[in-house]
Amino acid sequence: MTEKNKKLSIYILLIAVAALCIFFVREFIFWTSDKTENESVLSQEEISDTTDEQPPADLNPNENVSNNTNESEMIHDEEAVREVLSALSKRDIRVLLYDTNYSSVYHEIIKITSDVDFTIQTKNSIKEYSAGDVVTLTSGTYENDYTVFVKPTDNTGKIELLSVTRAQGIPQYSGFFEITQKEKGLCIVNEVDIETYLYSVVPSEMPSYYPLEALKAQAISARTYAYERMLHSDLKDFNADVSDSSNHQVYNNIEWQETTNRAVDETKGMFMFYGDTLAKTYYYSTSCGIGADEEVWSMSNISYLNNSDISVSGYRQLAVEAGNIQGNSDLLQNSMNYSDETVFREWIELSSLETDSFEKNENYYRWNYTVTVNPDVIYDRIKDRKNNGDGSITCTKDTFVNPGNITNIEVIKRADSGYAMTLSIEGENASYVINGQNNIRYILCNSLSSVVTNNGSLAKCEKLIPSAFFVVTNTMENGIVLEYTLTGGGHGHGVGMSQNGAKNMADMGMSYNDILDFFYQGTMLIEVV
Repeated sequence: MTEKNKKLSIYILLIAVAALCIFFVREFIFWTSDKTENESVLSQEEISDTTDEQPPADLNPNENVSNNTNESEMIHDEEAVREVLSALSKRDIRVLLYDTNYSSVYHEIIKITSDVDFTIQTKNSIKEYSAGDVVTLTSGTYENDYTVFVKPTDNTGKIELLSVTRAQGIPQYSGFFEITQKEKGLCIVNEVDIETYLYSVVPSEMPSYYPLEALKAQAISARTYAYERMLHSDLKDFNADVSDSSNHQVYNNIEWQETTNRAVDETKGMFMFYGDTLAKTYYYSTSCGIGADEEVWSMSNISYLNNSDISVSGYRQLAVEAGNIQGNSDLLQNSMNYSDETVFREWIELSSLETDSFEKNENYYRWNYTVTVNPDVIYDRIKDRKNNGDGSITCTKDTFVNPGNITNIEVIKRADSGYAMTLSIEGENASYVINGQNNIRYILCNSLSSVVTNNGSLAKCEKLIPSAFFVVTNTMENGIVLEYTLTGGGHGHGVGMSQNGAKNMADMGMSYNDILDFFYQGTMLIEVV
């Protein structure tokens, strides 16, 4: 064996050992608890109809738009990468289950049954139950960290969680349950095969009637995201990899569908990589025609997330840069500085008829939200976010006080892509500076007013305004803000793949590879058999 091969073998062995260590000891990376990583298209009140728009004549939808000209250098050791994935594929994913309405991971009462015979195992006993028997577990019955296992006797059987309701009704789960008594209540972790897990993620994140190529892009993004979280779980305290909420990926809200199962099956073993690591394949519902970047969560090293124009011209620009079509990339380059308030206001107030954005006909491509100002409501919502304790909200007073009559509301800092990073709320008694898009989206939502969407329909807005891509217009009287109107676009955080963008690209004849290359620029699709 040559010295070079010896070194390569040692490297692969070290990677394999590392993977096995990951199997037993999960890394903990702190992520803020209120961050909504994947804001699904299915979280909207309405889904718009598929458009019939066709691609421009000079665009070949089968061309790869990746601007990476030397993909072979991206993966330094492809075999080592495969070793890591192979080790991960030998274990199941562990999903922390929320209660009804996704309000808490702590359950006071858990009612379960199964469509086949099942067992409940504790450290002292194993009890057998017949299919259809109902078992109730109550928080406080057990000492802290006491664990109960619920397992169907047949691998094809499913556990029904009768005490929880989802969009599909009473949810059924493959795999088994691990129920643990915690100080605040009972916690349920569902351990399940990852491909079976994806059967319940893809239809919960994207409507099953969307084009197959969009569903395949969703399946690959969801698979990559799941494996990346298995390597870097933020739920170590619960001995879980992900939750079933939009804090990670929505799981089992919608039952299996034939089209989404097909998308999972036909992309089995496919992952997105950036260099030697799994890409962070975030996604969200709808763009405003522009994507955000890693600044949303003050992260770094994820520059491959598309923050350019999500439009026909944006796609053409990348294709020109990759050399797949003829054109002058300098002429196509978008030079708009969306961090400038005037520039962004002009852009967001454009009619959808004046753009070539992929999603210009989607309900949330543009929206308006008008609120009658109530200083008490604003103060209550500021206090809610202040309790996060991360210093992202500051007050001109030594202590947080009611701002009193509001004299001005304005965005004082925008990201390069235009979304609001810092908001100022000035009052007669005190003024506040709010940082972070989730804080801003929460505080400006009064939970009462409705959003007026692109087609004029009304949509509920109970927790967050649809996105941080908006401008503020204040209605004043005697120096006091009586109401504010947000003119905005998009639905979700804007990072990664727009699901409705993917849908419209697929409708125009583009493949899942085209879609993934566009939204995760510079990444590489690897298939592990």
